Amino acid sequence: MYSSSKLAGKSSFYIVLTILLAILVSFLTIAVPFSQSRAFGATPDWSLVSTLGGKINSISCPSTSTCYAIGQSQGSQVPTIFKTQDFGSTWTTQPVPSAVTELDSITCPSLNHCVAVGTGYYYFTGVAIYTTDGGNSWSVGNAPQSDALNAISCPNDNFCMAVGGSSPPHASIESSNDGGANWTQDTFPTPQVYENLFSVACTSSNQCLVGGFYFYPNNSGAMNPLIGLSTNGGATFSTSTIPQGLADITSIQCPTQTTCYAIGITATSSPAFMTSVDGGATWSANLLPNLLTSALTLFCPAISLCVASGGISSDQGAIEFTTNGGSSWNEVSLPLSNAADADSLGCTYSSSTQAMSCMASGANQVNSLTYVATSSLPISNPIVTSSPQALPSVPTPPTYLPYIPITGDSNAYSLGVGLLADESQNGVSIALHQIIGCGIVANGPYLYHGQVSQPLAACPGWQASYASYAVTGSPHAALLFIGRWDSVDRMINGVYEHLGEPAYDNLFLANLRQAIDDLSSGGEPVALITSPYFSSGTDSNGSPWPEDNPARVQELNKLEQIAALESHGVAAVIDLGSHISPNNSYARVVNGVPIRSNDGVHFTIPGAIYTANWLLPRIALIALHYPINHNAFVLPYGQTFSNPELNSSIQTNLNLNKPQVSNGQNYPGVTTPNHTNNSSFPKTNNISEVSTPPLAKISTKATKAPVLLTHSSTMHAYKSQNSFDYAELFLTFVIAILAITTWQIKSTRRRATLKNHQF
Repeated sequence: MYSSSKLAGKSSFYIVLTILLAILVSFLTIAVPFSQSRAFGATPDWSLVSTLGGKINSISCPSTSTCYAIGQSQGSQVPTIFKTQDFGSTWTTQPVPSAVTELDSITCPSLNHCVAVGTGYYYFTGVAIYTTDGGNSWSVGNAPQSDALNAISCPNDNFCMAVGGSSPPHASIESSNDGGANWTQDTFPTPQVYENLFSVACTSSNQCLVGGFYFYPNNSGAMNPLIGLSTNGGATFSTSTIPQGLADITSIQCPTQTTCYAIGITATSSPAFMTSVDGGATWSANLLPNLLTSALTLFCPAISLCVASGGISSDQGAIEFTTNGGSSWNEVSLPLSNAADADSLGCTYSSSTQAMSCMASGANQVNSLTYVATSSLPISNPIVTSSPQALPSVPTPPTYLPYIPITGDSNAYSLGVGLLADESQNGVSIALHQIIGCGIVANGPYLYHGQVSQPLAACPGWQASYASYAVTGSPHAALLFIGRWDSVDRMINGVYEHLGEPAYDNLFLANLRQAIDDLSSGGEPVALITSPYFSSGTDSNGSPWPEDNPARVQELNKLEQIAALESHGVAAVIDLGSHISPNNSYARVVNGVPIRSNDGVHFTIPGAIYTANWLLPRIALIALHYPINHNAFVLPYGQTFSNPELNSSIQTNLNLNKPQVSNGQNYPGVTTPNHTNNSSFPKTNNISEVSTPPLAKISTKATKAPVLLTHSSTMHAYKSQNSFDYAELFLTFVIAILAITTWQIKSTRRRATLKNHQF
């Protein structure tokens, strides 16, 4: 029999061992990495159910088994409609009318009735299609002319509202009372501003909210968020009161007629969660916490319950959800293999059982595959919570703003809306002057996606347009951003030529010299922005389209540097291409932010804002330091700041560096052109002429050369706050076991010694 001391000793041992095991289990529970799913309720996991060839732009699930998804097919990037009847395990494709070039949003008010809207790649036409037989056939609705339809909402089988934009940038709102067959144009009450709409939510045939952004035609002020409210089916709209600090509204959901939620984007490209309890008339807002660096889609089926999908900085799809109206959020990563972000989210919800089933998709940047993950999610209190943060304070704009027009094609426009969002805090005033669909080589015909096309009527007149931009408004610098339309094959002297071939290179370089002359004709410097790479799909053989060839982009950017070198201080090159094409390849997502749109060419709104934070300070410095000096200056990668030369109260340490010019050549000095001065801000040839303290001492010798503004390519690795060193934990546990065992052995020996001495 065991003595009481032995029993006590063993009991102590097992008690201590049990405690250590409990601690180990608790640590393992707390330290679950984000690569493991953390669910809404007890332990439901997200699972990867299927892979689709192509990119998904929108998902709608009218039942717990049936979902429709729209996007582009892999390779040719033609519009595609997918349908599943087993919640994502298998999919079938459905016929798409030939009039459709891209599909952006879909909604299904009932099992067999769906309406989808879209737009062409180049902002030319909007389109609405509908089905009433479960997708066996789709018809084109009789819709008014618009340049883009970005979003659709149908609260029932009869009424639908679609939103988008038209040229010049004005909100386009269309409504249908017959399920998408016929549409009428609604009027938005802001004729004095330019605006574009990207979201719509209708709770009934009468009440609808629309969201997007606006800016003023003279480009004064920044890009501003916009929400419009209609209580009569789109006949009239009123604008809502929105907190300061936001730049755009990307998604709106209204579970009831009084409670609404929305996702907004700040001027620093951070996602914010917005709440309204008066039907959308007024709003409050906080930043989405922690995980998501971009939020793309919002789903709110009930009061206090919302799911937001998007991406994290490690280029992985993720969601955040709240069950208390945004007071706290739970963070869940998605098993979307090699997916940059969760582009789309579709959910069903049962108000009686409070059970929700969700489907999320994300596109692989490497091969344009979409990975579909699903989960059935019972709703309960969040397991892991985090608190939202207040919106960042709105900086006081500088007293004086140099005026800078941005010229180029539609890609310059898609970037320009981000520049408008951030212009004031970076000390500049931006004007958008694009010739959509045109580069600086206007010869024709040309080839695009294998099709022969003719140049638009406006393209051959780009020289006169550029010259007018140089003198309108007395700009302090001009920004040129081209690339897409100059990367195609064009007919030159009876032969199709492209960048990299002597005939085309000579023509492009001659036209680029002309563009610099035209844009500097008012006495201002010119900033040439390098082109990023493109990825608009593949041909029928699975090969990338010729106009997406990286070698053509590289040749264009090289020719820009040559033209700048020849300009003797008039032009500078800002290497934006490297900034948003890291690792010398196309990237749809950078640092968790979706930079490029689904067409593989243009910028997303969050991407344009993110890029603007990097680009605008460099543009401002070019405007301030003209002619451009032989000693280049480089801003640290990723740094944002207000322009200190414009207002001494907002000075920021820039830590400017001066790299060597790569070719080491000196160029003869030139006479500074006479500036057409803007009375509110003096242009200067010498930094010492600025009344506020200088950024850094920059030489003003007569020897001039172009400057290449670049960045460090180092990316900051993302590490979750919940990451845990399991090896260290295991080692600690082993040491503890050894210590307890040693203690147990000593205790046993001590008891044996005492026993031997008892008699």
